[in-house]
Amino acid sequence: MTGEVLLEQLRERDIRLSANGDRLVVDAPRGALTEQLRGTLREHKAELLAIVTAPDLWARRAAALLSGVADPDLRADLRELFEHRAAVCEFDGGLSRTDAERVAFGELQAAMKESAEST
Repeated sequence: MTGEVLLEQLRERDIRLSANGDRLVVDAPRGALTEQLRGTLREHKAELLAIVTAPDLWARRAAALLSGVADPDLRADLRELFEHRAAVCEFDGGLSRTDAERVAFGELQAAMKESAEST
């Protein structure tokens, strides 16, 4: 399992991660953190810390992904999709900007896959 997949699973359980120096801070509803999940967090701590402390990681990944789109109109539409979804997740969903961009990146990937399959 990658750190990104783990973060998505945690988000679905309403568990949020942040960093305080080299410590991983977990904000979770009561009873959500099982011993197995704690072990998984320890196992992936370094990767999770890298993800939650890189505020523009997902925007950079989105830009890199979009750079491969030849059609400038499609590229602009996909860029708008990414920015819009990140804003909605951040402001309406209450996610941190990093988490919002992570979610938006996943949706960007899905939209690009769908676009490629329809051509």
